[in-house]
Amino acid sequence: MNDSMREDMREQARERSAFPWSAAPSGDDVMRAHRNRMFQWLALAIIVLLTPFGVNHFLQGRILVGLAVMGVIAVLAVNAIAIRRNREPPISPAVVFVPLAAAIWSAIVAQGVNAALWTYPSVLLAHYTLPRRVANIVSGILTGLFSALVFVYVAPDTAARIFATLLLTIIFANIFLGTVERLAGQLQALAIADPLTGTFNRRHMDTSLGRAVAIKDRHGTPASLLLLDIDHFKRINDAFGHATGDEVLKRVAATIAGSLRETDMLFRIGGEEFAVLLPETVQASALQAAEKLRATVAAADLSPKGPVTSSVGVAELGPGEDSHGVLKRCDDALYQAKTQGRNLVCAAAPFSTLPRPVQAAGRG
Repeated sequence: MNDSMREDMREQARERSAFPWSAAPSGDDVMRAHRNRMFQWLALAIIVLLTPFGVNHFLQGRILVGLAVMGVIAVLAVNAIAIRRNREPPISPAVVFVPLAAAIWSAIVAQGVNAALWTYPSVLLAHYTLPRRVANIVSGILTGLFSALVFVYVAPDTAARIFATLLLTIIFANIFLGTVERLAGQLQALAIADPLTGTFNRRHMDTSLGRAVAIKDRHGTPASLLLLDIDHFKRINDAFGHATGDEVLKRVAATIAGSLRETDMLFRIGGEEFAVLLPETVQASALQAAEKLRATVAAADLSPKGPVTSSVGVAELGPGEDSHGVLKRCDDALYQAKTQGRNLVCAAAPFSTLPRPVQAAGRG
């Protein structure tokens, strides 16, 4: 299994955590998607601001400081260019703090306490570009290191003030980012969840199905889709009201979820229609899973009207097939299950890349 495939699987696992029957996605997971973008703009700003200082160090004969500053600029530039080209940064963002620390150290030794002021933006850079725990470790090392250096080269009272203010900067950064991450996690959960049942919504199904297509194209990993529709759901609403109907939908969603694997994803995509994405599943296994779901729903006590049955369509993602194609084939299979009497599971027609024959025009 290569790194790209592992990342795809980790991304799916993070998204599945939005289910109400498991933990909500952490803010740090949500922020991870934005760190590259933040790094790109921060890198550009730092390069513009640092370059004159680096040139000045060379002109003043401080060669080591100049080289350290240029090392920071080089690492930032390489990563920023990669991000601009939609690639992963080739150098870990944490690496930038090695030449950065060397530059600040050399500058403090050469110029005194004024150079220690660069520690403050460095601490903030760590918190905006690194995972929280790593950022705290890096910023803690920078704080302790440069406070001690100022203590040796300047004065104890100045070192104490620098240490205290850097510590407060770290605390404030954690408070601010903690609030942002918590709100980002809540917004992410709301954006991809169905408000009634707590399952994923239709929009997120489109995203997840598109990702399954990409994984299929890239790695050849199979995936199958189930479409499940509650039979005669309108009768429940008509007989008992919409409040009871909503409760039935929630019970059906919970019943389906209880029958799924940890890797499967459940979506509500219509009034009484659900979809289940089964990663790494061929159609034969998907048919077995669909029959299990149908039987489980039929056997559960979900409605005051009596047993609730469902019709299920099943389709495996074909080679080279897009998300619209597999969804259409699965929907056709669902329609077949409903027209054949409901409370059935039907498999979709095999995927074919051949164009459909065109009917010849009738003679006049």
